[in-house]
Amino acid sequence: MRAGKPDGINNPNQVPSGRVRKTYSISMRLTISLIIIVVLVSLFPISWIYINKNRQAKSTLENKADETIGYLSNILATPLWTVDEDTVIAIGDTLSRDEIIVRLVIMDSSSKALYSFKKESGSTLISREDNIYFQGHFAGKVTLSLTTRFLQKSSRDLMQSFAITTIFILVSLVVVTGLFVRIFLRKPLNSLNKIIHSYAEGDYDPPVTTFPYREFQPFGQVLIKMGQTIKAQLNDLEKAEEKYRSIFENAVEGILQTTSEGRIMNANPSLACILDYESPKELMRSVTHIGQQLFADPSRWTELLRRFKDRDIVSNFEIQIYKKNGNLQWISLNARALRNAEGTLLSLEGFLTDITVRKRLEEQLRIRQRMDSLGTLAGGIAHDFNNLLTGIMGYIDMLNLHSENFTETQKKYISNAVKSSQRAADLVSQLQTLSRGTVTKKESVDVYEAVTEVFRMLEKTTDRLIKKEVEMKPGEYYVIADASELNQVFLNLGTNAVQSIEEKGTKPGDYIIVSAEDCEVNGVDVTGLPKGEYIHIKFEDNGCGMPDEVKRKAFDPLFTTKEKGGRRGQGLGLAMVFNIITNRSGGHIDIASDKGKGAVFHIYLPKGQAEEEAGTIESISGGEETVLKLEDEEQIRELAESLLNRYGYSVITATDGEEGLDIYKEQKESIDIILLDLTMPNMSGQIVFERIQSINSDVKVIICSGQSDEDIREGILSTAGGFLKKPYRVNDLARTVREVLDR
Repeated sequence: MRAGKPDGINNPNQVPSGRVRKTYSISMRLTISLIIIVVLVSLFPISWIYINKNRQAKSTLENKADETIGYLSNILATPLWTVDEDTVIAIGDTLSRDEIIVRLVIMDSSSKALYSFKKESGSTLISREDNIYFQGHFAGKVTLSLTTRFLQKSSRDLMQSFAITTIFILVSLVVVTGLFVRIFLRKPLNSLNKIIHSYAEGDYDPPVTTFPYREFQPFGQVLIKMGQTIKAQLNDLEKAEEKYRSIFENAVEGILQTTSEGRIMNANPSLACILDYESPKELMRSVTHIGQQLFADPSRWTELLRRFKDRDIVSNFEIQIYKKNGNLQWISLNARALRNAEGTLLSLEGFLTDITVRKRLEEQLRIRQRMDSLGTLAGGIAHDFNNLLTGIMGYIDMLNLHSENFTETQKKYISNAVKSSQRAADLVSQLQTLSRGTVTKKESVDVYEAVTEVFRMLEKTTDRLIKKEVEMKPGEYYVIADASELNQVFLNLGTNAVQSIEEKGTKPGDYIIVSAEDCEVNGVDVTGLPKGEYIHIKFEDNGCGMPDEVKRKAFDPLFTTKEKGGRRGQGLGLAMVFNIITNRSGGHIDIASDKGKGAVFHIYLPKGQAEEEAGTIESISGGEETVLKLEDEEQIRELAESLLNRYGYSVITATDGEEGLDIYKEQKESIDIILLDLTMPNMSGQIVFERIQSINSDVKVIICSGQSDEDIREGILSTAGGFLKKPYRVNDLARTVREVLDR
């Protein structure tokens, strides 16, 4: 098995400080050690022999000096006594020829030197002096000095012999030692060295090696056991690495390792996928600082590092980051800090989860909550306005019934009043669509017809340089929605698009294009819609576009970037669109836009089917039945009474629920139908309806309310005979009464 070299054995001579350690040869050290031992062992006997030989030679020389001085004392006694100088000189010359005698002085009894000999020696001298007597009488004196030069020469010769012998012995020892080391040490050591080098190269299955010497067998066994242990540990490490590498590579979340300076050290494929990079390598090569290049707000990187100053783990750190294509993405970061022994932050590692879908859903929920709050207020306002408009529109209709005697100018005034009242009613209707409880009638609507109708109006009222195209065929796409509300959506989007183009500056080539396609939602995508078939409508313009901060608030109620105080600054257009698409139609809407690059509204609505056209409305006729009208608003009460009287009906009125209930109890046999307002003082219309039904379950009741008929058709109210939505026209009132009575 081969593996990478373990750390620290690439260079066995390297020490932690970086200095190279000096190495030695065991055979060389063994040889030197043996030489030192031999020298030290040989030094004692050689020194002993040398000293002993010197002592013996010196003793011999001293003995010779004693013998010579005795000899001279004997042979010089007569010549000195007789004062025979020639004989004395002859004896002196004879002795001075000896090389070891370097000084000889012979004196008579009067201390006169009869013979004197001296030569330079340069070495230590052994001297003797003796008095000479002849037959007991002092005859003279002799002095003798011998040199040790020859003794030293003999010692040097001896030492030279010892040195030559020792060198021979040492050379022989080196040769023999080297031979023995090669035979008994180097081969086993080379075998051990091969195993070690095999381990150093990552091969922990070295060839089988035998060690013939018992001393080396433990080393070999330890090394082999070490290799087996390392091999097993590496196998475990490889399995663990493979396991965690698989987790790292296949994790759904993005995994990131980065330095404290923002350089990416490692990233998994999911992170590259989240950021739209081809691979982690491309991501690490392209991004040199995540805080400056990926974070939409670089100060958030500083904030992240600040949080790590006093903690090691940061959870749910939400940030917006740039994808490769420049689009923004929401992510949640859960990371921990890696520090050195001193506590200094070295790197960060953590998980990044794409929370873009969650953020969009949260944003939609926030908008819906604001819409609900506004809708609650709008519902209350709409009720009062509907009552007022019912009276206004009803009396105008009553005037129209007598218009044959009016001038053209009067008829024009009445017509303008009708139009203004209708626009006011439409405005109230828009306010009511913000109310959570308002539900309209759903039907299959042809997208082409709805868009085309809006575009016809826009073509007449806006700059014709703006091209308006519908890229679909009639009857090709149907959606489940309220037709009037869908028209309102396209009208608001179209108006918004025209204003966006005008803000940029209208020029030839500007366009508003609507297209559609079939779409199947699997329940796990950015729309958050339930599984099913939908129509994806794209409403596109090339206007001034929207920056990110505007996109985030575009659907907020009352938010506008246009002038305040005029018709262009109401801030309800896109909020109305959002409410109709999401709350009322069960769809989804999103914006794709950049500043200066136009906008695309992506709308998803449930798919519908073509339906047959409804029949024509029958003509309105009156009758002689008795009608009980319960209404707290005096104008509406009087209006209904006048109108129904005109159609031949008898009308009984009541100002509140209690009064109406009392009247019905007394005259129930003569009352054929009841017009019941739901919102009244003292007793609500629902309670009145329940009590009337308890008296007569077959009673015919028409509910009058500012809400839609689908809103009230729940519980006991679902048994009502008919419904009139305020504000209603006089014809609607007459038609509904007749229809319910004829059932």
